[in-house]
Amino acid sequence: MDSSTGLTIHVVVQDAGAVVMKLSGNLDAESSPGSLPRILDALDQSQTGAIMDFAGVKFISSAGLGVLVETQRRAQAAAKQLALVHLPPQLYKIFKVSRLDQVFRLCQDENDAIQALRPPPQS
Repeated sequence: MDSSTGLTIHVVVQDAGAVVMKLSGNLDAESSPGSLPRILDALDQSQTGAIMDFAGVKFISSAGLGVLVETQRRAQAAAKQLALVHLPPQLYKIFKVSRLDQVFRLCQDENDAIQALRPPPQS
């Protein structure tokens, strides 16, 4: 774990041109300032977009949600997609209550997310 942020971000580049970020720890006011640049750097490495895996995230605050909203905004500005996977039930509930489930693409797993990030076939 990165002691400066309290959040670990492990980045893996997928064959489909997407970047998978496996997060663990807390995405909160303490970790958000150091996490945003690392997340945006990973997004910049991708061709099609990014998949953020929340299986290891225990807590997310309003500051953490702000990081995600900014990441989504940057992805859209770069014509890239962003998908969130493996949201624990307590985090999924936050997305539902705040209606962020209508802003973010929430997928069951990485395979579903990779399919969702693929551009439509050219005719």
